Amino acid sequence: MEKNELKKNSEELRIQAYEELRRRLSIQEELRESEQRYRDIFENAPIGIYQSFLEGNFIKTNPAMAKIFGYSSPAEFIADQTNIPHQLYIIPKKGGKTFRSLPGNSRWVTFEEKVFKKRQNAYFYQKHGPTCPKPKWNSSVFRGLQCGHYEETKRKELFRLEMSRAKELYDLSLIPELPAIRGSEIRIKYIPTEHFGGDVIELRQIDEKNILIFVADVTGHGIPAAMTANTLKSHFKELSETIRNPVTICAILNKTMHCAILNDDIIAAFCARLDLESMSLTYCLCGIPSPLILRKGEKIRLTPTGHPLGVFDDLAVIDSRTISLEYDDVILAFTDGITDVRSANNEVFGIRGIINSIGTDTDCLISDILNSAFLFQRSTKFEDDVILSSIRITENVSESLRNEFCAPDKYVLKFRTRYANIDELNDFFINRIVEKFDISAVSLFRLRISFFEMLMNAIEHGNLEMTNFKQNAEIHDSDMYNTIFRQRLTSDAYGDRLIEIAVSRRDSYLEISLRDDGNGFCVEDIDRLTPKADVGRLRGRGIHLAMMYADQIKYNAKGNEVVLYLSL
Repeated sequence: MEKNELKKNSEELRIQAYEELRRRLSIQEELRESEQRYRDIFENAPIGIYQSFLEGNFIKTNPAMAKIFGYSSPAEFIADQTNIPHQLYIIPKKGGKTFRSLPGNSRWVTFEEKVFKKRQNAYFYQKHGPTCPKPKWNSSVFRGLQCGHYEETKRKELFRLEMSRAKELYDLSLIPELPAIRGSEIRIKYIPTEHFGGDVIELRQIDEKNILIFVADVTGHGIPAAMTANTLKSHFKELSETIRNPVTICAILNKTMHCAILNDDIIAAFCARLDLESMSLTYCLCGIPSPLILRKGEKIRLTPTGHPLGVFDDLAVIDSRTISLEYDDVILAFTDGITDVRSANNEVFGIRGIINSIGTDTDCLISDILNSAFLFQRSTKFEDDVILSSIRITENVSESLRNEFCAPDKYVLKFRTRYANIDELNDFFINRIVEKFDISAVSLFRLRISFFEMLMNAIEHGNLEMTNFKQNAEIHDSDMYNTIFRQRLTSDAYGDRLIEIAVSRRDSYLEISLRDDGNGFCVEDIDRLTPKADVGRLRGRGIHLAMMYADQIKYNAKGNEVVLYLSL
């Protein structure tokens, strides 16, 4: 019995030992798997995880932590950071004083710190850690998380939003008035090297025969130049309300801007009064490249009259000159961003390059000059901001005169109703959109229909006020309607009314506005005017078709401006 009992006990002990061994092996396997899971999280986490001695050096960091601070590996980071308080922080820390001074509990708190990245680049980051070490931890060891990537992304997004807002405000001040005066056609191309530029152009209509022209180039480019340019433009617009003499305007601007620019900044400017009654141009030319008068194959360079503005507190002499003009003359003005273009051999494009680019077709004048400059420097990007502007003087007022302003993300077209050929204008506008923006075939088809309908409404119902005649079936179905239409189109009262079209690119869609000089209509009546079940009726059909093909349509309160939104 004793032998059997001993044998039985021995067997039970072996079973218990085996079970204990299995349990320990299972625990070890779980610990190994748990450690591997932790290691995977530690190694692959997108945020920085670290362990350090409070006194001054890292014990362990993960790859994300090293990358955030500009190092290629944790080993390189740990080897380089041997004294955290004095090497890492821009304002040195005294050991773990920050955390030790906080209430003793296990809460984790967040701090924002300013530290150095590799090569001493300043960097803001967010740090998370317990307010004090837990009892089971070594009291000299600190563990924490570093979320610099999140903060950096957050700051970049805030900066992007601020810059986007600033860009919208800048664009509002950028576009000149584009006065639509009979006998003149204005075309302007503006190419900033960055989102903001330091070149300025403004045209102010004095009366039906006179225009003030102002072109300026502020030293440099980017935000500083744009701030100075915006100040300069505001002063010019204010002065031009009451002063018509270019010499007086330049003298006041010189004195004002002398106190408003940095010591090493200058303002090159061209200020002129175009008089279409006396057919003359009176101008001040202060440091900007000499504008040209293009006349039947002849290229006449204007003579400089003074120093750049803002350099001296008071210019002793600010002179002006007057030159006679002829019909079909073109006044071509530009900033030095185009003349300073250089070739691979360091040759300068100069005014000679502009002259050699000029062909016989004035409609292609600006594009010909730009294409020549692109070929000359073998690049489509300029080192400085560029303004190219042309004013063509014509005796034939029956021509379809259009004033244009073109910038990278903006296009403005302005004309009088009397020169409006709807089919021609629609094709002209669509071609400009295709040239400037990458638009899909489907969106182009939708744009062509919706824009045509809104343009037709702006001319027919807005400026010519043909609504009542169109609603009268007896008049609309007879030749009387077309007779009234033509009479109003050629009259001063209706035909001289303006239409302004502006296109802006907003991320993935276009914003297209059409504004007329008409009396507008009650916007609240749109739903009543556009019944979906009756597309064939005349009244409201244009609005309804535009609504069908545009992504969204909005009217201003008066009803004389419509904005189309169309995805690219």
